Amino acid sequence: MRVRILGPVQVWVGDSQVPIARPRQRATLAYLLMHANQVVRTEALIEALWAGAAPASARAQVQADVSMLRRTLDSAGARGFVQSRPGGYVATAGPEVFDYAEFRRLVRQARDAATPDDTATFLRRALALWQGPALADAAAAYVAASRMRLEELRASAHEDLAEAELTLGRHHEIAAELPAIVAEFPLRESLRASLMLALYRCGRSAEALAQLRSLRDLLAEEHGLDPGTDIVQLERRILRGDRDLEAELAGTAPLPAQLPMDIRGFTGRKPELATLDGLLADTATSSAVTVAAVSGPAGSGKSTLAVHWAHRVRDRFPDGQLHVNLQGYDPVGPAISARDALRGFLTALGVAPQYIPSQVPEQTDLYRSLMSGRRMLVVLDNADSADQIRPLLPGSPGCFVLVTSRTQLPGLLAAQGARAVVLDVLSADESRDLLAGRLGSDRVAIEPAAVAEIIRWCAGLPLALSVAAAHGSSRPRWRLAAIAAELRESYGLLKGYRDNDPAVDVRAVFASSYRALSTPAAAMFRLLGLHPGPEIGQSAAASLAGVSVQAAAESLAELAGEYLVTDAAPGRYGMHDLLRAYAREIADSTEDEQQRRAAVRRVLDHYLHSAHTAALHLHPHRDPLTLDAVPAEVAVDEIGGFTQANSWFDGEWRTLLSAISLADATGQDDYPWRLAWTLTNYLDRQGHWHEWATAVTTALAAANRSVDLAGQAQSLHGLALAHIRFGQYAVARSQLTQALDLHRRLDDRIGQGHDYLNLALVMQRLDQPVQALEYAYLALKLFTEAGHVAGQGNALNTVGWYHAQLGAYHEAIAHCERALALQQRIDDRHEQAFTWDSIGYAQHHLGAYRAAADAYREAIELWRVFGDRYYEAETTTRLGDTLFAAGDTGTAQAAWLSALDTLRDLGHPDADEVRARLGRVWASRARPGSDDRVRG
Repeated sequence: MRVRILGPVQVWVGDSQVPIARPRQRATLAYLLMHANQVVRTEALIEALWAGAAPASARAQVQADVSMLRRTLDSAGARGFVQSRPGGYVATAGPEVFDYAEFRRLVRQARDAATPDDTATFLRRALALWQGPALADAAAAYVAASRMRLEELRASAHEDLAEAELTLGRHHEIAAELPAIVAEFPLRESLRASLMLALYRCGRSAEALAQLRSLRDLLAEEHGLDPGTDIVQLERRILRGDRDLEAELAGTAPLPAQLPMDIRGFTGRKPELATLDGLLADTATSSAVTVAAVSGPAGSGKSTLAVHWAHRVRDRFPDGQLHVNLQGYDPVGPAISARDALRGFLTALGVAPQYIPSQVPEQTDLYRSLMSGRRMLVVLDNADSADQIRPLLPGSPGCFVLVTSRTQLPGLLAAQGARAVVLDVLSADESRDLLAGRLGSDRVAIEPAAVAEIIRWCAGLPLALSVAAAHGSSRPRWRLAAIAAELRESYGLLKGYRDNDPAVDVRAVFASSYRALSTPAAAMFRLLGLHPGPEIGQSAAASLAGVSVQAAAESLAELAGEYLVTDAAPGRYGMHDLLRAYAREIADSTEDEQQRRAAVRRVLDHYLHSAHTAALHLHPHRDPLTLDAVPAEVAVDEIGGFTQANSWFDGEWRTLLSAISLADATGQDDYPWRLAWTLTNYLDRQGHWHEWATAVTTALAAANRSVDLAGQAQSLHGLALAHIRFGQYAVARSQLTQALDLHRRLDDRIGQGHDYLNLALVMQRLDQPVQALEYAYLALKLFTEAGHVAGQGNALNTVGWYHAQLGAYHEAIAHCERALALQQRIDDRHEQAFTWDSIGYAQHHLGAYRAAADAYREAIELWRVFGDRYYEAETTTRLGDTLFAAGDTGTAQAAWLSALDTLRDLGHPDADEVRARLGRVWASRARPGSDDRVRG
């Protein structure tokens, strides 16, 4: 059976339409459907049908209409669809049969979708349900207002679809489809603005401007109004040919400036620099993207050349510079995938993480749309293959791509027309200039024979020359002949390492510097080869080596002085991948397997305990893990408060992901799920859901290997949360059910409670609020039995929220007030804010706008104390809804603008909804008979 009100009111059983001849019977059925699964009292139905002008026989007429309607439906095979209840009637219909319920479900899925592509898919499915004007053949007093409300929902869905499609670069499709929709809703400024932007991006500026002239004339003639400021500003930007309109998204971001620091005293490479300058000059007249591929052996200075040249010409790229180290030859960690590199680029270009597509082809399409018309420099450093690079290439001229790799990437040269810039070793003169710049011209001139021998041992490689120069510079009283002799002696010790590596001989240079290190610094150098990330902080290094932080800082400073590590940032150090490979070789030959495993375990303990502390600052009332005491040789970072914890995760989250992989690879299965647990809140709030899912999948595999039921349950729970974010609710439901079973086997009532709370969320997203409420009550029961006050408060608020979703607003407030009392007792400010927000929502829907506004302001103050800007913006948006409903339009707009500013700053997709609210203010004012209200 199927029932429809989005168009003519219809009931279908199989392939046959059930005949409902009378317009008032269709109106009666439609009203029951609009309140599906709820008992509609006879008095309410009479009011809806006659609006205060009901005849004396109204009740009898309603009874007769419903009786005839039931007989018609029963005889057609739809028995029991409409039923009598004490005092009224009920129509039973869910999204699987009722077009309006399905429309609402799809719109909710669109708003919860992880990517704009998913958003567009859900909205197109929702809008396809419309068969014409809503309630087209129904006749009753309520129909006109209800039709207007339903058409408002359709217009809003079209607005959201246009925003999503423009985000995806589908301006041609929007330019073709939207004129007909604008004709239906001529006063919707958001639709007009989307059409103008689409036309502008299609090169049809005159038609775009004509749209605003048409709107301006319509508003002036019919209502004496002017267009809103947003659309007028868009007109001005089109008139001046604003290039940012080519790729404007919901969020705003500063121009990317991602180049690493340039090196001081850069020497040589004049022919190569001239070649790159020539390619840049050709870019101005080229009809394609210019791609330069700098190749050469390890240590030949490819990255240094690329960064130095990029800084020289950065002013030629007014739209910014993108840079990524693809880690194609990292000796420990995996190469950066094209997907991860694209996510970084899209974030830098202003795309909120939640808007980034999950698949590489869609990411590339969005990336190229954003880059279209821009002049940007893209540096792809340390690539290992053409396949890694191709998705990162812009698609239109004006951009310059600089690639570095140890191979010449013939596939890139052939298919993409890249120009090869091949680095050889430095010439003797260039090598001598480099040494002179580091050691002093006089010192180099005095001992030409020793200098020549140093150059020979360094094989002309800039990295080796820099290490040798640092070795000599730290020993100013040594003769250079002594440095050369050390290199000669060190070479004899490296014969066991010889292979076909073109840089093999320069290991003598590394060995010379390594042998000169103090014992602690030498140990530190070796163990850095075991570290999972490209950078390391002092506390992590201290843990890796099993020494104090002060001792680690001294060793790292010594290594930096020998040019064996680089200062990546204050207190953080990086290492060239060739040096890392050498360090790993020395570690493998010097430390036995037990020592290496102990070092890895110490650094994993450092990250676990530090991240655990930071995670509890992000969510103070989260149930902590049960961890062993911090081992004596492990240093833990000192992290205090929400802001510092968030900053710590900003710097370490990628290393933590690498640590999970390292623990998995080395069989230390007790770490992955615990490390993944620490990342949950941070990755969720930042929108790094794909990385989160990957980490938790690894954690689950490790927990399965070790038959760790707690780890399995936690990992399944975390994986379900990621799938909720992806909108994959059936998958999430299955995983939560498995987690629930494991928590039952463990007799972990708190874990079960959290499972039920998230199952409630899943059921709400599946449009089953009654089941969601049932799960929330089960969570409350479990938390109460366990004496878990924070969980009780959270569950009570959740129960209240689902009561509100079901229209039981007084009961919702009662539960939320109980939640608030518990949360205030334990000073759980984070959950208090959620509860005040729920109270505000319920009060709003009761029409108690002052009480709602007061509740929302309480929540906002708590968000500010807690430092959570996103939730502050979300509640501020609802505050604006309440103020607008109360008739305080000016203050409502101020609230929405405040929320919009924050969401734009965060690059969050919810900015679209707030922008739509502001746009609807004008439309509602312009519409005759509008009640000027926005429902929250």
